[in-house]
Amino acid sequence: MNRFENRVVLITGAASGIGRATAERLGTEGADLFCTDVNADGLAETAANVAGARAGLGQAGVETLVSDVADPEACASA
Repeated sequence: MNRFENRVVLITGAASGIGRATAERLGTEGADLFCTDVNADGLAETAANVAGARAGLGQAGVETLVSDVADPEACASA
């Protein structure tokens, strides 16, 4: 059993840097991820990396949303 199996993690800023590294690490440890960022291309790349790393686990386990979590209106409309 993976350490984060049956856990859901929300990661903001997942398109690069610490957010991307966190998503990739938690994804390989079994967490289901909900990743968000304003950078659509970077977010898609992170999701692809996580899905590829999780191929042996039987499911992608990652959902994405291009949004600015610092903007209350963007959060309300999501």
